[in-house]
Amino acid sequence: MDETMIILRLVHIFSGSFWVGTDLLMMLVIVPAVAALGPTGGAFMQGMQKHTRYAQLMPLASLLTILSGLWLYTRVSDGFNRDWMESTAGLTLTIGAIAGLLAFFDGMLLIGPTMKRLDVAQHNLMASNPHPRPELVAEVQRLKARSTFAMQSTTVLSVISLAGMAIARYM
Repeated sequence: MDETMIILRLVHIFSGSFWVGTDLLMMLVIVPAVAALGPTGGAFMQGMQKHTRYAQLMPLASLLTILSGLWLYTRVSDGFNRDWMESTAGLTLTIGAIAGLLAFFDGMLLIGPTMKRLDVAQHNLMASNPHPRPELVAEVQRLKARSTFAMQSTTVLSVISLAGMAIARYM
C-alpha cells in the first residue's frame, strides 16, 4: 500500500472537486442570478466576497489541486518518462494537467485581481449615488465583462482538466 499516493489522491480529488464544482456553481447559477438582479447583484457579490470565505477558499483549493496534481503526475509518469507521456493515457493526463494549470493561472492572474478591482469600483459607484459618474459606470461594466469572460474560460479549462483526470487511466 502506498500511503503517499492515497493522501495525494484524496487531496487532489477533494480540492479539485471543490474547485470545479464551485466554478460550475458560479457560472451556471450565481453569475446569471447576479446579472438578473442588476445593481443589487453587485451588492450580493460584494457581500459574498466580504462575508464568506470564497476569496480565500478558491485560491487554496486550486493551489492544493495543482500541487498535489503535479506530485501525482511526477509519480505516475515515473519522473516524466517519455514513453509513458507519449502513451494515450499519458497524453490524456497531460492535456488535463495543462488545462488545470491554465485554469489556475487564469484564476490567480486574471480573476482574482479583476474581482478586487470590481469590488472597489462597485463600492465607489454605490458611494456616488444618486449621480454616478459615467466613467465609474463604464469601469464597472468593463470589469464585470472581463471577470465573466475569465470565469467562463477558467470553468471550461477546469472541466477539461477534470475530464482528462477522470478518463486517463481508461485510455
